[in-house]
Amino acid sequence: LGGIDGIVSSAGIDCLKPFAQMRYEDWHNTLEVNLSGPFNLCLAALPFMQREPQGTIVHIASGAALRPLAGRTAYCASKAGLVMFAKTLAVDLAPYSIRVNAICPGIIDTPLFRQSFEGAEDPEAALEQVLDRYLIRRIGQPEDIANAA
Repeated sequence: LGGIDGIVSSAGIDCLKPFAQMRYEDWHNTLEVNLSGPFNLCLAALPFMQREPQGTIVHIASGAALRPLAGRTAYCASKAGLVMFAKTLAVDLAPYSIRVNAICPGIIDTPLFRQSFEGAEDPEAALEQVLDRYLIRRIGQPEDIANAA
């Protein structure tokens, strides 16, 4: 087997609660998966990646890193942190010829996206409300992100 010359961090969880209803555990769990997970992945892979002539790290962040969303304080904060982590890691790892990028997609048809409609009184109306925020009124597919990476 060869070394590691590329990794993708794409795991994520959401906490769909208004801030006033959040508990510390909600905050901690979201940041643990969405921010500490990518940190630990990079930390574990780095010694192997440094042995290669070049490498690539891609973090799947979210459009929520760039704009606030009601009821998603922990998620937005964790994804914004992931974007800055990618930027600073890119600077730190440039001497090793390791590129680091973050992709910030909008809505993507994933279990996490579908979960956000579970408690809605009218899931179809809730979906329409989300689609109204996007000019192309289309839910992205996981393949769209894979092709961007």
